[in-house]
Amino acid sequence: MIGTFELKEYHTKEHTLLALWPVVRLEDGTAVLIESLWDKSKRRDEATIKAYTGKRVAVTGMLHGEPPGAIANISEPCVSPVKSLDLLGE
Repeated sequence: MIGTFELKEYHTKEHTLLALWPVVRLEDGTAVLIESLWDKSKRRDEATIKAYTGKRVAVTGMLHGEPPGAIANISEPCVSPVKSLDLLGE
C-alpha cells in the first residue's frame, strides 16, 4: 500500500498515552499501523521514523483488519509482518 508515513497517538480508555506508533496514512485518511503496537520490538527505529515522517512510502506485507497479538484490540488495519517499507520519489 502507498501513503504518507506518520506517527499516531494511541490512548487508553482513561485517555493516557498508550503508544506513539508509525502508520501509513492513505489518501482517504485511513491510518494503517505498520506492525502491531502490541509488539514493541517491531517499532521502527528512531532514525527511520525521523527520515520517513511526512514522506510517501510503499509498505508491503500481510494486511489485517486489526493488529494481531492482543485480546483487547484496536479496531484499525495493520500490516504485519512487514516485508518492505520503502520511500517513494527519493
